Amino acid sequence: MCIDWGVIDLACGSPFNGVYDGGRTLVHEIGHYFYLWHIWGDENGCTGDDFRIQDGFPLSANCTDDTPNQAKSTSGCLSGVQTDGCSSTAPGFMYQNYMDYTNDGCYGMFTIAQVCRMQACLDNYRASLKSSNGCAPVVAVNNDVRVSEILNPVSRGFACGKKTSYCDLQLTPQVLIVNDGDAPLTSLTFTIRVDNVVVGVQNWTGNLATSEFAYVNIDAFTPPTGTHTLKINTGNPNGGIDGRPINDFAEARYEILPPALNPPIAAQSFEEVTFPPDNWRVINPDGGITWAKTTSAGNPGIASARLSAYSYNSKQQIDYLLTPKIQTAGSEFLILNFNLAYAKYNNDMENWDQLEVVYSEDCGIT
Repeated sequence: MCIDWGVIDLACGSPFNGVYDGGRTLVHEIGHYFYLWHIWGDENGCTGDDFRIQDGFPLSANCTDDTPNQAKSTSGCLSGVQTDGCSSTAPGFMYQNYMDYTNDGCYGMFTIAQVCRMQACLDNYRASLKSSNGCAPVVAVNNDVRVSEILNPVSRGFACGKKTSYCDLQLTPQVLIVNDGDAPLTSLTFTIRVDNVVVGVQNWTGNLATSEFAYVNIDAFTPPTGTHTLKINTGNPNGGIDGRPINDFAEARYEILPPALNPPIAAQSFEEVTFPPDNWRVINPDGGITWAKTTSAGNPGIASARLSAYSYNSKQQIDYLLTPKIQTAGSEFLILNFNLAYAKYNNDMENWDQLEVVYSEDCGIT
């Protein structure tokens, strides 16, 4: 969802970025919508101006910069007085500001001048919001069922081509429905499609008053391995026609993984022509530089998997190299050995790239 100067990543956020799911990242992006820049000025130095005026977009109000200089963005959740080379004495830099990159739980303020600037933007460039009918009540209809969300399989970034992987070969979908109609909802019909092919039709009965919701379990089915799209439609509410059909469906993308390797992987040196190797996966949320095969280094062979972080300047991105499923039942313990080569910048002011080795017992859902 693009809002001119800010992008609200409703569907494309990494599933592992739970520190940004508290709602305040939305406040950050709305700040961009109202003409606020990042608090460090986007220049990673002390000369960045977060109150600059974009060419062709002057402001009538004189909102004087009242944010402290800051060398770079902030990550994590800091506390107390924090200083850097740009603001070396107390009170330091303003990591609590909504226009920084701290965790959602650590945001908490705009400055007086930032509020002034947002008000000026509203008056100059967003004035139509003052007369918008966006808050006017929606015209109600008798029968209106909204498919709010598919809860299983977990919907993670369907619009961005992302998917959730499952180890189980049987899938039991669950969907959340809401009665947006004036009349009590007592019955409806679900149509379940996988890759646009109908795999089931299921009737539901109940009694939902206006605005009430229900979690509905769809009959289990066995999909083939691979990546698929699940679409669940509702129809025939109370035996009639839905007055607002635009909200009658939801979609989710999922992957059923091949059977686990047993015995587990003995070794992988990435010598194959194809990368990633069979049943391995690369997840690259931002579409930038990611894991690839290289012959610049190898042990014991001539190849290895590499993430060229040296050539990659985007911040707070995570790229995943995932092994196949590994059967561990009956194993007393497991040993993972790997060789690692890297080069480190000699600059303590930078945030270093990190390599993490993690495992999941549910195919990456958690």
